[in-house]
Amino acid sequence: MPDPIPIEPDLPSALRDVLAQACDLVEQSRFKQAAVYIKKAVNSDPQDVEGLVAMAGVFRKLGRHSEALIVLDTLLEYHPANSILLDLKASIQKELNKKP
Repeated sequence: MPDPIPIEPDLPSALRDVLAQACDLVEQSRFKQAAVYIKKAVNSDPQDVEGLVAMAGVFRKLGRHSEALIVLDTLLEYHPANSILLDLKASIQKELNKKP
């Protein structure tokens, strides 16, 4: 997975805290728990790119590649030239193609 996108300083404090907790859990490989925090962040701001990228990354780690791709495709509709999103999508597609 690409390096995480730094948490934006202008995000509301509560949202920043939730994403920071999720990042800590991801670093501990506690992906299911991280998904709970990321869903909270995304529910509070469904257009937050950072939260949605984190969600796609956690879905990927949980083996839920199709869901990760849905999130990324949605993001790419609004940010079609974003290299982080494009790289993450290509990486997930490559993983899917390797599955038996």
